[in-house]
Amino acid sequence: MSPLELGAISAVMGILCGIIAVVGGTIATIKKQANEREIRERIIAEKLDPETAKLLITPDKGAKKDPYSALKGGCVLSGLLVGYLVSLAFQVSEGVIGFWIILAAGVGLGLLVSFFVMSHLEKKHPAGQSEIRE
Repeated sequence: MSPLELGAISAVMGILCGIIAVVGGTIATIKKQANEREIRERIIAEKLDPETAKLLITPDKGAKKDPYSALKGGCVLSGLLVGYLVSLAFQVSEGVIGFWIILAAGVGLGLLVSFFVMSHLEKKHPAGQSEIRE
């Protein structure tokens, strides 16, 4: 495949990814608004007390966010970089399955590193006493 064909395919795929993201986001927003409208109509129809209505309308703020998601992402990308550098060092071409195995091993290594770092941080700061900013 020529570089021109690869560039054209990459451009089309990039544009399609953007279009799909916008359409998917729009559909999700419309469904969320329809769901909120339905909840409000039920509150009015069933004449619920204000406290119960507040619980139904407000989003769940008690849900915990993963404070280590950035750590996981960074370690995975670092592992991917290490795998790519190893494949360059051993001069493995991209068409060979070994290239992809080395990249997968790098990602796995990144996930292992993130697991051990998270374990260490959780021992240092137990769940109830976490000082990590969200």
